[in-house]
Amino acid sequence: MAWEGRRLRSRMLIGYAIPVAVFLGLGLLVYSSTQKISEVFSHIEEDRIIQENTEQMTLGFTRMVEAFRGYFVFLHQDLLEEYNDAYILMKDKSRIIIDFEKSLEEEQRERLLEMIHLQDKFYKWSQRQLKLAQEGKIEEAVDIIREKQGKEYIDRFRILSIEFEKAQEKLLKRETAEARNAIAFLSLAVAIGIVGSIAAAITAALTISSSVVKTIEGSVSAIAASATEMAATVEEQERIAAQQAASINQTTTTMNELDSSSRVTAAESESSAESASQLLKLADASTKGAERVLKLAEGGKKTVGETLAEISALQQKVEEINAKILHLSEQTNQIGNVINIVSNLANQTNMLALNASVEAARAGENGKGFAVVASEIRKLADRSKASAEEINSLVLNIQGSINSTVRVTEEGKKASDSGIKLSRQTADAFMKVTEAIDEIILSNQNNSVKAIDRVAISAQQISQSANQQYVAIQQVVEAINALNQAAQESVNGISQTKAGIKQLNEAAVNLKAIV
Repeated sequence: MAWEGRRLRSRMLIGYAIPVAVFLGLGLLVYSSTQKISEVFSHIEEDRIIQENTEQMTLGFTRMVEAFRGYFVFLHQDLLEEYNDAYILMKDKSRIIIDFEKSLEEEQRERLLEMIHLQDKFYKWSQRQLKLAQEGKIEEAVDIIREKQGKEYIDRFRILSIEFEKAQEKLLKRETAEARNAIAFLSLAVAIGIVGSIAAAITAALTISSSVVKTIEGSVSAIAASATEMAATVEEQERIAAQQAASINQTTTTMNELDSSSRVTAAESESSAESASQLLKLADASTKGAERVLKLAEGGKKTVGETLAEISALQQKVEEINAKILHLSEQTNQIGNVINIVSNLANQTNMLALNASVEAARAGENGKGFAVVASEIRKLADRSKASAEEINSLVLNIQGSINSTVRVTEEGKKASDSGIKLSRQTADAFMKVTEAIDEIILSNQNNSVKAIDRVAISAQQISQSANQQYVAIQQVVEAINALNQAAQESVNGISQTKAGIKQLNEAAVNLKAIV
């Protein structure tokens, strides 16, 4: 799958997996090198113990030989006690060295076993001489000593001791060099790992931030475009509503004139039957005025229909914007989840660096360089965590702007629904006006014909017809007033929608500025 085709969460996980993999590899390398260094230092410690105890064993053997010889020279009992103490020291150190026998090289092991064997031989040989001395056969014991058998044991022991110590010193130097090389390799590997991790982290951050910004900018552009279209639609609706209000005002003026004419007709019909001709003229004027009102009412009905269609289109665009904003909200939630993952990875890296510092402290003087490297890793982890928290704060700001946009969109949708409802009420009001005017025209025509035919017979009937016309006109005026109020409410609803669109556009601009 191409990089652009992946989801935002997948991109972030893949991007941050690279530095995490580098850190894991670095951790394994650190662990392996630390184990090797620990093993080398363990061997060095064992060799040091062997060397120290070998020196003590040689010292015990030397003291035992000197005490043995001194005893036959001075025959002091103190020298015999010193002989026994030296033997005990020699045997104790021999037992300690034997415990580390398996860690010695084959040649060193053979030297050690031969040295211990020579100690036992010399001890048995010296015990026989001491026994002769205790039995009073000192001269016999001295003669045996002069045969140089004991001296052969001593000389051979000293040669083996010197060879053993030299070999141990070479071994210690070699192991110390290995330890230094291992520490140097570890420091170099950690340095390379840190540089690689920083480079990988920077590359991942640039790639992910570019992808996130591109996605959010696309959504913001879509919202801004939709808001612009909605603003144009609302302006068109505002113009149509203004035309509708003008038509209603003109209709109201005409109906007022018709009302005045009806009043005059009623007054004149009551005063004299001779005004029948004038009543006919007034009836004709009323009919023409009613016809004008009917035309205006039909024009208003048509305008209301156009307004209803435009507001329905506006409502559809508001719903589309709402869907896009919800999609953007889901993406920002995904960003927040991945930031939490990054923060957890930074915490784990910090713990890894802390463990590395502990291992460096255990290594002592040779681990100081590694401790500095571990400290740098901890600082890098802290900076990664701080960056993750900063990104999380930006995501929260974006989510706040999105929530504000959702509220504004909901208000626009409600205003659109209110506009549709008011437009339908306006259409119904125009329908009632049309029906009332038709009734007025029909009634006016019938009454006028009857009045002309019967003007001489009964002026009372003409007056009654004029009164009925007056009542009908009053009903028309009330209907037109209701229509005017509905039109005003429609204008207010459109104004509210326009304000909501303005807030939506401002929210989109703020969101783009945050990005």
